[in-house]
Amino acid sequence: MNRIYKDYRGANYFLTRSRWEPSYTRELDQALADDPEVLRFRHRMILECLALFDCRLQNSIKTVVDIGGDRG
Repeated sequence: MNRIYKDYRGANYFLTRSRWEPSYTRELDQALADDPEVLRFRHRMILECLALFDCRLQNSIKTVVDIGGDRG
């Protein structure tokens, strides 16, 4: 686990993630660990995203894998 999370949220992590996820800002990176309102906002974003899918698809999802689940 130490090797996986050695530089978690370090400079290289931030550059890589923000390249693939443009909405991932430095402010968001810091707020994720500290601000419950940011977490509520992200939760709402996920629910809104799921609402765009056909209900039949939503009901067929059995497993979700969270890549990058904070501290593991």
